[in-house]
Formats: sequence, C-alpha cells, structure tokens
Amino acid sequence: MPDDVETVIGRTRDDTVFDLTEALAGKDVRKALASLGDLLYQGVHHLVILAMITREIRFLFHGKVFLDTGKLGGFRADMDFGRFQRAVYPVMKEFQAEPGKGATLANQHPYVIYNALRNSTRYTRGELLARMNRVLAVDVAMKSTGRDTRLLLERLLIDLCGQTVTKGEVTGNR
Repeated sequence: MPDDVETVIGRTRDDTVFDLTEALAGKDVRKALASLGDLLYQGVHHLVILAMITREIRFLFHGKVFLDTGKLGGFRADMDFGRFQRAVYPVMKEFQAEPGKGATLANQHPYVIYNALRNSTRYTRGELLARMNRVLAVDVAMKSTGRDTRLLLERLLIDLCGQTVTKGEVTGNR
C-alpha cells in the first residue's frame, strides 16, 4: 500500500532532503547518492543541495560542541525523543540566540536538535571540522571552476560518508 501511494503522488522534495541528511549522518553512501540523484531529477539546484549538506554538517558540529560543554549531562544517544524533550530540551533553550541572529542548532525545532545531538556522537570534533573543510572546498570548486557539479556533489557525499564505491554506483546504476 505505501508503494502504491508513492507511485501515485511521488516523493516530495522534503522527503528526499530528509533522506539525504539522514544518509549523511548515518554514513550511508548508497542512500546519499540515491537521494542526490532524486533531488537533481526533481530540479533542485546544485547549490541548494550543497547548502543542505552544509547545514547538516554544521548542525552535527554544533551538536558535538553542545555535548562537549557538559551542560547536557542528561543526554544519551539512545534516549527517546519524549525523554529528550523533558530532560534536555529545556537546557538547550537556554542557548537560543535572539531571533534573526543566525541559524544555530539551539534555535531549531526540538526534533532537529535531538537528531543532531544523537548523530554527532558518531563523530569526533576533528572529523566534523574535516567534513566542514571538505564542504568548503567543494563550494569554492563549484563557484570558481567549470567542473561538473553533479560529480563534485557525488564525490563529496562519498567522502563525507567515508566509503568508497564502484564506478557503477557513482553513476547511478543502483
């Protein structure tokens, strides 16, 4: 039945964006590349996709920084969302910036914060900084070279997921 509904109405951009960010956080290269292909097929501009990737890496880094402060002592990566809302989210609200002062993690929806904190435990601060630098390098390459943007995004996702894939997987032969 869910497959029938998807066949009739198709996947939305929001579904595909969520799939991409989930794949990045989970280091799932196949899912990340499939989501990228879907986004490009839907006509999403390559710089918008790069911005989504950048936002996800930034939120993971923010999550790591918040956890490293020690002020979220009640947080555990295996806690459920309900407990997070009761025990940790009130503390996170103390870190919220004034409206209009930037897209910090603390200003996001509680579920976004919850996922960023959970997923940031999979990385070291150094790994996240390296990922941010890699995203920056791709941003510069997209804006200053004539290189194929799809290829740049595919290579970025492969690097961010920390895996190698065969040529057939990169070109979309799933």
